[in-house]
Amino acid sequence: STIGKNRVVIVAISDAVLRKLKYLYNFNESTLYLIPNGVDTSIFTPHMKNIKDSRERQKIVVTIGSLIEAKNVSMSIRAIKLLNDMGTNAKLLVVGDGNQRTRLEQEVKELEIEHMVDFLGLQKNIPELLSMADIFWLTSLYEGFPLVILEALAMVVPVIATEVIEWLPKTGGGLLVRLNDDNALAGLTKRLFE
Repeated sequence: STIGKNRVVIVAISDAVLRKLKYLYNFNESTLYLIPNGVDTSIFTPHMKNIKDSRERQKIVVTIGSLIEAKNVSMSIRAIKLLNDMGTNAKLLVVGDGNQRTRLEQEVKELEIEHMVDFLGLQKNIPELLSMADIFWLTSLYEGFPLVILEALAMVVPVIATEVIEWLPKTGGGLLVRLNDDNALAGLTKRLFE
C-alpha cells in the first residue's frame, strides 16, 4: 500500500511471512511491518462449543480450506481411515471447495471410506461447524498465517497441523506433525481422544 508521498510499506501477517519477505526480496527494514492476523472472539467463542460427554459417540474431525493441492487434504483423508482402523469411530468434515474436490472425492471412494468423510463445500457457518468439532486438522504443504487455526483455538478446539505452522505450539493449543505423516496424525489424534 502507499503511505504518504511515494512511500510503500509491506505488511506481513506473521513472523514467518516477514522472514520470507526479507529473505526472498531483500526489503529494507523500514518498509516492512508486522500486523498479525486476528479473529473476532465475539463470533468465535468457546461458549458456543457443543460439549458432549459420551466417550462412545462418533468423534468429529474438521478441516477447513480451499480444496487445492497446497492444502494437502489428501493427508487428512488417509489419516481418517487410519484413525478408524485404529478403533476410533471418527468422521472427517471437509469444508471448502476447489479444483481438487473431484480428485479427493474419488480418493475417498477408492479407499471405500465414504461413510467416514463428508464434503460440505463452501460454508458460512464456520463457528457452528467448529462447535461440533472434537479436533481440527490442517495438513497444508505451506501456509502463511491461517485464520482458521485462530478460529479453532478461539473455540477451544484442539488443533493438529503440519510442521509448516511453526508458531502453533507456542499457543499451547496445538500440536505439529511432519508433512504427509498420516500415521503420526492418526496416532496423535487417537491419543488425544483417549
